[in-house]
Amino acid sequence: MRQFFTVLAILIISLISSCGADESPAVDALAVATIYGLENASDSTFAISDSEVGAATFSQREDIVTVQINVTGLIPNNRHAIHIHMGSCEKPGMHWNQGTTASFCREPNLDPDDIWTKPYAGDVGNLRTNETGSGTLELSTKFWRLGSGDALDITGLTIIIHENEEDFAQECFQSHSHMHNNPKIACGTIDLISND
Repeated sequence: MRQFFTVLAILIISLISSCGADESPAVDALAVATIYGLENASDSTFAISDSEVGAATFSQREDIVTVQINVTGLIPNNRHAIHIHMGSCEKPGMHWNQGTTASFCREPNLDPDDIWTKPYAGDVGNLRTNETGSGTLELSTKFWRLGSGDALDITGLTIIIHENEEDFAQECFQSHSHMHNNPKIACGTIDLISND
């Protein structure tokens, strides 16, 4: 009789587990960037401070990469532009754009109704902070890959947080006025954690 109840319990647990299982595809790759404050050392170089201000977690399922960025200790009640850059945190390079000069404005992102509305593939968006300087931003895109080794691979690049917001949609117009002197205040390197 005891064996019957043991088998029954195993079947019930298996059934509950399969019913509650996440039906979304398994994560194909994971990457993370620990974000530290930046201190301007010269016109083009920075020192990474000891203060950790947040993290960016990247996950890839099939051909979609999702990033969740969480920060603390930034300017309260503000909006901060975030980009993916080439180079390092100490010596940031240009905005990353899949190695092309093409504009991604009005490119379909996840489906025909989801338009990118930003000029570069590495334009993440604006993160809003609350009264304590904390904030979260989440974004999904088909323009990035994790550990693929091709032009869409963002691992090894840097994610940079700027002091002020930017009007990415306005930058899609030829006559836009881009804030080229938006100070860099935080940065992290995108490190691949797993790649199945």
